[in-house]
Amino acid sequence: MIPKELYPTPEDVARKMLRLVNFDKVETILEPSAGYGNLAMAAVKEYNAQHWRRSSNDEKSPFLAEIIDLVEIDEKCRAFLKSKNASIIADDFLTLKTFKRYDLIIMNPPFSDGVKHLLKAIEMQKYGGQIVCLLNSETINNPYTLERKVLLEKIEQYGGKVHDYGACFANSERPTDVNVCCVYIDIPKGFRSDILDGLEKAKEAEEQSPDECGQLSAELDEYMRAVVGQYRRECEAGLKLINEYNAVSKMALTSFTDEYKSPILELKIRDSNDGRIENRYLEKVRYKYWEAFFGRPEICGKMTGEMQNEFLSRLDELKRVEFNLDNIYEIQIKLSKSTLDSVEKAIMNLFHEFSRDYSWYPECASNIHHYYNGWATNKCGVINRKVIIPLQAFRDVWGRRGVKVLSLDYAISRKIADIEKVFSYLDTGITDCWESVSRIMSSAENAGQSQNIEFRYFFVTFYKKGTAHIIFKDMELLKRFNIFAGRKEGGLPPSYGKKAYYDMTATERAVIDEFEGEESYGEVFANPDKFLVTAENLLALT
Repeated sequence: MIPKELYPTPEDVARKMLRLVNFDKVETILEPSAGYGNLAMAAVKEYNAQHWRRSSNDEKSPFLAEIIDLVEIDEKCRAFLKSKNASIIADDFLTLKTFKRYDLIIMNPPFSDGVKHLLKAIEMQKYGGQIVCLLNSETINNPYTLERKVLLEKIEQYGGKVHDYGACFANSERPTDVNVCCVYIDIPKGFRSDILDGLEKAKEAEEQSPDECGQLSAELDEYMRAVVGQYRRECEAGLKLINEYNAVSKMALTSFTDEYKSPILELKIRDSNDGRIENRYLEKVRYKYWEAFFGRPEICGKMTGEMQNEFLSRLDELKRVEFNLDNIYEIQIKLSKSTLDSVEKAIMNLFHEFSRDYSWYPECASNIHHYYNGWATNKCGVINRKVIIPLQAFRDVWGRRGVKVLSLDYAISRKIADIEKVFSYLDTGITDCWESVSRIMSSAENAGQSQNIEFRYFFVTFYKKGTAHIIFKDMELLKRFNIFAGRKEGGLPPSYGKKAYYDMTATERAVIDEFEGEESYGEVFANPDKFLVTAENLLALT
């Protein structure tokens, strides 16, 4: 005989209910009004289907105790469920007290107590989880009691959906013409923290207090100041959590009697085992924030790959340095000075690469337009509009002898980007549009384009024999490159660009004649800002 309040869930209704569930987020299930297990069995079968699994003891234990817990108030129903090795954790859902968290509560509660059961389920899922519940439609359509009104507010608060199933029990095992609806709620997982709540209040007080680094306000943007505040709260939250753990771990031990007892809970720092846990935590947090600081476009966006590697190598040192406004400002100053030296070095390295580093490669001899006898016996070269460098952009197709395909991988893209950045330094803001080298390279590779690939300052053609031909667009920018290198190498006289041609000594004019000639020099002398890149120009980039 079926208990008075039990209306077993029809198979088709169970399927409709389960179609609402996102099983990707489900590992634990609770059925609070199990009856003879119709709905629980359907839930387990759907879980298995969604997770592509089958328990080895399906026949003996169809309810899969490791997945689903059941609550059932009727004694006969409990006896039946126990005969199937179901996990029955309580007899009355409304008095159930448990610390266990469930990803899904699926239920067909007694129609007379549906409101109480659903409100209890919502309370249990307040930290996150799904609920699927059948209700008498009158519960939703006629909220004349305070409980029903509270339920509707909760459903709305959590974005729940109500689906009308009509008289879906009319032809069931125990028929009734009551109109039924199904409520689906998915409460996002989120854990309230007393620690974070306290820190949030401290943040509000801090924002109202005077700025401890007021003298830096003009130097630091609002974003960085907010990040520093976030860093502080993250450090404080972690340290408070560690302190709480240290206190609780002395209580939550694996044994009351074993002398080798250890804490049940374990708190550890990822990829770190040495030293005090508090200090290891702080080092990890500092490293994360300094890494983000170095990754900002205004910090390293214009650096070559070598320069970026150099700065990133400092991160291991900085994990011991507090991430605060004073230290950020200090490091910005050091970065500016260091970047200036690195920019000059990058320009000269590229000049040497074009002029002499590949001199062993036959085709690279044409990189030099001509050599000139520079100042104080320094012999220097003038880079031509077209340069050739060894750069293998084609790879063999596996298993097909002699067949090569274009492969503009990271190393090649980075090399082209470094050349592009050097000429952007020399451009010193005259051209303010930056093209994405990686995007251009990706498009060229996808299209199989190896010739005349256009970048901001030059065209590149890749050849299968392992060379890249670079043709510069702007001859004035190339001239600036040659002048910069000539002055740094000591090939041009100290008076270059400062004296008119006929105000120079005969020796100075002889160098100018070999380097570029009187007419070309006249353009430089008339427009020094256009052709002479100074330390001040480069410092502005940093």
